[in-house]
Amino acid sequence: MSIKIEPEALDPSHPDKLEKLLLKTIASALEDSKKLANERLGEVTNGINIPGLTS
Repeated sequence: MSIKIEPEALDPSHPDKLEKLLLKTIASALEDSKKLANERLGEVTNGINIPGLTS
């Protein structure tokens, strides 16, 4: 996995814009992965809530 940031995406007068965008994107990807994991675990466990495995 890698990230490539084009130089024109870096605005020296507003470095916080890229930081916020990256954090928002990473947080969204993490949330999506948690949802997908819970969906898949639900299929495997037949919907049974197993503490520590499902949320």
